[in-house]
Amino acid sequence: MRIRSRTRRRVVTHGRSVLVVVTTAVLVLATEPAGAQTSSDLTQFSIEELSTVEVTTVSKRPRRLADSAAAVHVITRQDIRQSGATTLPELLRLVPGVHVARIDANKWAVGIRGFNDRFANKLLVMVDGRSVYTPLYSGVYWEALDTVLEDIERIEVVRGPGATLWGANAMNGVINIITRSARRTTGTHVQAAGGSVEPLAGEVRHGTTLEGRGAVRVFAKYGSREAHARPEGGMADDGMDAVRAGGRADLDAGPGTLTISGELARHDVGALLSVVDQPGQVPVPRDAQGRIAGGFVLGAWERTGSPTSTLGVQAWVDHTSNSNSAELQEDRTTVDLTAQQGRSVAAHDLLWGAGYRQSSDRTEGHGFISLTPASRTLHLASAFVQDDIEIRKDRLRLTLGTKVEQSSLSRPEVLPSARLVWFGQRHSAWGAVSRAVRTPSRVEHDVAIVASVLPPGAAFPGAPAVETTVVGNPDFTNEVVLAYEAGYRTRVGAALSVDVAGFLHAYEGLRGSVPLGPPELALDPVRLVARYQAANVSALRTWGMEANIDWRLHDTVRINASWSEYHTGELRTSAAFDVAGTALTDNAARLVYVRMPVSLPGGSELIPAIRSVGETGTLKGYVAADLTYLFPVTSQLDLSVVARDLGHGDCEFPGTFEQNTIVPASVLVRARVRF
Repeated sequence: MRIRSRTRRRVVTHGRSVLVVVTTAVLVLATEPAGAQTSSDLTQFSIEELSTVEVTTVSKRPRRLADSAAAVHVITRQDIRQSGATTLPELLRLVPGVHVARIDANKWAVGIRGFNDRFANKLLVMVDGRSVYTPLYSGVYWEALDTVLEDIERIEVVRGPGATLWGANAMNGVINIITRSARRTTGTHVQAAGGSVEPLAGEVRHGTTLEGRGAVRVFAKYGSREAHARPEGGMADDGMDAVRAGGRADLDAGPGTLTISGELARHDVGALLSVVDQPGQVPVPRDAQGRIAGGFVLGAWERTGSPTSTLGVQAWVDHTSNSNSAELQEDRTTVDLTAQQGRSVAAHDLLWGAGYRQSSDRTEGHGFISLTPASRTLHLASAFVQDDIEIRKDRLRLTLGTKVEQSSLSRPEVLPSARLVWFGQRHSAWGAVSRAVRTPSRVEHDVAIVASVLPPGAAFPGAPAVETTVVGNPDFTNEVVLAYEAGYRTRVGAALSVDVAGFLHAYEGLRGSVPLGPPELALDPVRLVARYQAANVSALRTWGMEANIDWRLHDTVRINASWSEYHTGELRTSAAFDVAGTALTDNAARLVYVRMPVSLPGGSELIPAIRSVGETGTLKGYVAADLTYLFPVTSQLDLSVVARDLGHGDCEFPGTFEQNTIVPASVLVRARVRF
């Protein structure tokens, strides 16, 4: 399992040989002349056509993006293709208000409207309605979240609370990754890539119809990433090798459609950790190896054909095993069942539903971190109702809704929201008030962790080592936010669209760590042990704005630019500190992203992009550029060259328990064929 440097060099050398063979085969398979290729990039669509894109995350029903009463952004298939991205976090950099930072070669911090962290706990992430966060930390293993990017239909990102429909953890936002129906992915897709940091990557997907009864597709994917450099010099052992395979079937089933999907995956990942080996010992950096493996099966049935009534049922089972040589081990099995029904009556569009989830874990700790009990089963039950009221036809709509949710780790919660939108032919304005919560994680209830150690003499002359230990709190309960939002969208002619949103979030019951009495003297070795406990003792207000401009400068040139501001008020707390240490300060106050797709003669495309990220905690701000060149060789084959993180060469996220590494500039060459 260990990703040793010599072994990786042999694998990479062999892998590059395989890459040459695969690429050659790709070139042979695609023999149609380049002249038959026509460009199909976004610049062929008008701003007006793009504004009619439908989203489902805001109301669980299709609504035009331009008429949605929420700060929502859609990453389209063309955005994905033109970005040159190889990971989902890289795609999320396109969205205003989303904080994305690479921690090391394989790990990410992704958050919305602040509170960014390795496991950002105020963000709900779903793939086709399947929640992918772990209750252990209330966060996402981004290094293990992957799929064939070619098979993504769109990614809907809602900034702001979505708890009324989606429940707890949809506190600051929702990321909904929606994959394509198997009916739309028939044929064969083969892709091979290699570069300076990602030495070998490849994927194969094949889809076919089932004699008029539906369609099915299967895929297999492999990827790797080289280790990054440590800030203090030398190389970390934070590379990655990943294998994933799966499939999806979309079938006709009575009066509706049935979707069945499943995947198996294995990610071997390295990390540079700050580890306490012995009691009273100052944490030392250590290379550690881990494996995240598992899979899921999902089934969803939806009744179709009725314009006034809908019915949907979804169930899934997910198993994940996360083992690491120096971290908390986790084996988790989750079962989830949801059902919802909708009915249109006069001016009312009603939707109601219920859900139940059971998540069972087995954990194993190390000397500096453990959970008590080591195994636990969590239950989550919920029910919701929502009414879309058309106050004035095609002009004014009010959405009222609430959700009731009960978790094993917290008290019952009511999560209401009210949203009002006015929309005309070219303008729309909206406002919303919502209440959302973030349920506690297993760690916050049950952990015992050595958070820090001061060496002898650091506290005061002659003092022994001071060991700070944080323990869980069975009385720790939900964090709460009351969110006020407003936004405005407009189209200026056929060439320009503007989307602006502002927010004020008032948080109560945020996590802090409070002392459990005075420090105690411990022996063997001699040290002072200061014990703290997680508690709901902090309050904070945050505010900001996000703006996105889409400008069709010319038939062949489009400019997409976003600007995000995020600010925090004074933290009101009785806590000594927050054990996470990164939740409030490690968020850039300003994010700027500009992308300019250009269509060139012959159907090729050049897409330069630049991002500016403000100061993040103890790290200075930075400016970096990406450049993607897409070249269609034939109607079946296209090549691309991607240069990423140009002009960067520094860390993106402050190091905590998992140490950060330097993000290098990189080049990737990719060949893709479809037949």
